[in-house]
Formats: sequence, structure tokens, C-alpha cells
Amino acid sequence: SERLNFLLMKLENLLLRQQGFEAEIEALKQEVRALQSPGAAYVQPLTPIAEPILAPPPRNTPPSTVNQNNPAPQAAPSPLQPPVNQPQSNFADRFTRENMVKSDFEKFIGENLISKIGILILILGVCIGAKYAIDHDMISPLTRIILGYAVGAGLMAFAIKLKEKFENFSAVLVSGAIAIMYFITYAAYDFYSLIPQALAFLLMVVFTSFTVVAAIKYNKQVIAHIGLVGAYAVPFLLSDGSGKIGVLFTYMAIINIGILILSFKKYWKPLFYASFGLTWIIFLSWRLNLRGEEDHFALSLLFSSVFFIIFYITNLAYKVSKKEIFGFSDVVILLLNSFIYYGIGYFILAANKN
Repeated sequence: SERLNFLLMKLENLLLRQQGFEAEIEALKQEVRALQSPGAAYVQPLTPIAEPILAPPPRNTPPSTVNQNNPAPQAAPSPLQPPVNQPQSNFADRFTRENMVKSDFEKFIGENLISKIGILILILGVCIGAKYAIDHDMISPLTRIILGYAVGAGLMAFAIKLKEKFENFSAVLVSGAIAIMYFITYAAYDFYSLIPQALAFLLMVVFTSFTVVAAIKYNKQVIAHIGLVGAYAVPFLLSDGSGKIGVLFTYMAIINIGILILSFKKYWKPLFYASFGLTWIIFLSWRLNLRGEEDHFALSLLFSSVFFIIFYITNLAYKVSKKEIFGFSDVVILLLNSFIYYGIGYFILAANKN
């Protein structure tokens, strides 16, 4: 009957509308997942299915006007649209992402870790070789210093030549060359007295300035880490037990000033944390191991104040110059620096009441 046909058509239209809603909901879910996953492919939103228009029910006409033999043609039901296939995260996509993660890790091992380990081995090799030559008097002191500078200069020239094609590896070589220059300068002044104090001071300032410029130009922390922080190992690797603590602290102050200058341009927290920790650990170890007859009252107060001021300004430099908000870690370091300094000052003054 006409009423039954009308109801069937209405039911079919409702089913089509339901399928359209399901398709739109699934499309929205795909877009939300794509936005929640950085790097995921963007899913093109589905075109919403047009809402079907219901035909009005037929009017009741008098029986005399209806042709019983030729009934009016009925509207053919619109065909059901097949559900739209939504892109799903399949095994191939997951496999590709896993390969990318693995590839990044292998790239880190090949381009970063191996090169850093290699340059550290080279630096240690030069240092151990120099100490072995010192202990066994294999060559004259002047020849040792000249050979050390030659190795550093050669490594620097090779690094500059590689910069255009292999920038990461070149940065590691530059940092190694700078560390070797620090080693040799310290040895030439402290062990052999081949150069006067003023010249040694000037050379270290030059090397520190070059390190700061190179770190900014390359935009690589590794140069500052190996070139500046790595230079802290020089006095201990080449120490002869002479106890020239003033030379050691002056050397450390120069390195920290270089990190201070760098902090106005780069906010490299690991570099600051490393220099902060190493400086205070070395200073506290020396101060706590002093005997009563070796007080060094003036020296202790002088260099503890110098280190405190350097680290205080370093911690503020980048944030103030860039007008950024201080974070929790910045406040902690600021308080820790003050706590260490005033604790050392109290300890020194308590031991020298007169």
C-alpha cells in the first residue's frame, strides 16, 4: 500500500542519515588522533553525506480520479552508499615509525657518541703521552711543548677544513684542539716555567675567547663542554704535586669567565651545571683537606668570592638579557650558590677568629 511504501522509504532515509553521522564521527576521531600525535599524517576530513530529502506523503484523491489499471509509479529507493573506509594505523605505518626511531638512535651513535669518545681518547692520549715523556725525560721540555702545540694546531686546521661537509664532526675536533691547547699552555707555565705568567694568562684568555666564538658560530654545546669544562681535568692529569693552588684557581676562573660570556648568547644549562658543580667540588675538596698550618685565609676568601660572583651573573645573564621568566631550577641554583658561598665564608671566618 502507499502508506507502507512511504514508511519503508522513510526508514531507508533514516538509515542513510545514520551512516552519514557515523562517517562524520569517525572522521572527527581521525582528525583528533592526528592532532594528538605530532608527526602523524594529516587525515583529510570526509565530505559529509547530504541529508536525504523526504518526499511528502501522497494526498488522498477521490476514487473516481484514480486509474485502477495504471497505478502511479513509485519512487525508487535511493541506493545505500557504501561506508567510507577510514585510514587506520596499520603494521606498515608502525614499522616505519619504529624504523625512524631506530635510525635516529643509530645516527646518534654514529655521528655523536663515537666522535665524542674518539676525541676524548685522543685528548687523553696526548696528555698521557706528555706525562710519560715528562717522567722519563725522553725529550727536552721545549720540544714537548712545541709538539703539543703542533698537534693542537694540526687538529684545528683539519677541523676547519671539514666544517663545510661534516659540521658535527668538525665541532668535536675543534673542541679537542682547544682542550689540547689548554693542556700544553698549563704545562709550559706550571711545570717547565718556559713562559712567563703574563703570557700564560694571555694565551688562556685567547683560547677561552676562541672557544666562546666557536661555540656560538657552530651552535654546538660539545665545543664548550670539551673545550671549557674538559679543561678542568688539565691540572689533575698533569699535576706534579707542587701545590700551586693560586695558579689552579686562576685557571678555573678564566674558564668560568668564558662560560659567563657565553651565557649572554646561549642558554645551555648542562654547560653551566657542569662548570658550577666542578668548580665548587674542587674548591671544597681543597679547603676541607687543609691542615691548620696551611690556612690560606686570604686566598680562600678571594677565590670563593670570585666564583660566587661569576656563577651569580652567569645564572642571571641569559634570563635578564632576553627578559625571560626564571624557572624553578634557576632559583634552586641561585640559592645553592649563595648557600655554598656563605657556608664557606662562615667556615673560613670561624677558623680565623683573630
